[in-house]
Amino acid sequence: VTRFKIDDTKWEILNSFLGININYDVRAGRLEMDIKQKIEKLLTDHPLLNNVRMHDVPASESAAEIPESAATKYGETDLYIKNNYASIIGACIYMAITVRNDIVFAVGKCARGMHNPLPKHVAMLKQLVGYLKKTKDYKLVYCQFANPSDTLFSDISMSDGALRFI
Repeated sequence: VTRFKIDDTKWEILNSFLGININYDVRAGRLEMDIKQKIEKLLTDHPLLNNVRMHDVPASESAAEIPESAATKYGETDLYIKNNYASIIGACIYMAITVRNDIVFAVGKCARGMHNPLPKHVAMLKQLVGYLKKTKDYKLVYCQFANPSDTLFSDISMSDGALRFI
């Protein structure tokens, strides 16, 4: 077993890790994380995705109900998404498991078509990409509360031992 000595040098502030932008304000007790650059890289790596219109929600019932016969009406962007489906959904999976928990449901639905994307999978992924384009500035924010009574859930957290610990 080899031992490593850790010296008392100052640690640098972490601004980015694995494509996640990190901003931490110690005084305010606030941690912000975003993946804006990952979304922009997805659009750069797959330029035809820039043709996808923006959406307000990551998933909808209408996209999931597209029949298989719609494959005959594929446009250039749809065909590109179908042919590059695994790469695009792979990037979305990474985004969902790191910072963008708002897309988890939509990514799960889209991932079902990973090996054989049907027209409904293409439509759902197209909508998800449109949502990511519109919301690329969204951040995951953690805030520290100085006093447990400051939280919205103070009654619950005081009665539940596990939540009190957190």
